[in-house]
Amino acid sequence: MKRKKLMAVIAAATMAATAMTSLSFSASASEAAKDHYDTYRVYVDLNPASGMQQSYVTVAYRRYWFNIDSAVQGNVPGTIRSYGSAGDTWIVGVHYFDATADVTDGGTLYRQNFCTNYDTTDFWEIANVSTNETKNSAGTIINPNPVTVSAVLVGDINKDNVVDWQDVSILNSQLSSTVTLTGDALRSADTNNDGYVNFSDLSMLINYANGTISNFLME
Repeated sequence: MKRKKLMAVIAAATMAATAMTSLSFSASASEAAKDHYDTYRVYVDLNPASGMQQSYVTVAYRRYWFNIDSAVQGNVPGTIRSYGSAGDTWIVGVHYFDATADVTDGGTLYRQNFCTNYDTTDFWEIANVSTNETKNSAGTIINPNPVTVSAVLVGDINKDNVVDWQDVSILNSQLSSTVTLTGDALRSADTNNDGYVNFSDLSMLINYANGTISNFLME
């Protein structure tokens, strides 16, 4: 039964990818290319007291416009299964997360890096969540959905849509305990995507700012 459900989801994702080929943007990829690469990180988070046992999220993104890392599991115990499909214009990545039992605590299910040089300041202009469904161990769909999907620009700690030496300065201040980062700023500061913010992230951010590296992908 689970296999039939999985195949149905993958088939639906394939149809979604095909259907979205009719969508268009105001400029082609070549016309809208930046002279540098941005790395966006998608976070899939679980609200507290959800009773969730299984969740799947499909993220559709423009074909040829991204290089991506594999999904990295967060602090919620469980297993990630990844699948995908591709159309002429869109790729659809399907991620299943299975917990060992109904989860009552909140946290991050997983996160994933997307690298692009498309000229945008909004990741969701060139990607979208096409499906997001969550169930408990009884197989009942949970409404409202306790799983949320968001994205940050990695390294953009001051949230001005540019990763530069100002961000390096802020991260240095965080590490010297003169400022305290929270929320998306803290997530953006985790440049190496290991779930922690430390001097390894500062070193990577400096290398990006001075042009030694061109993105924050780990693969």
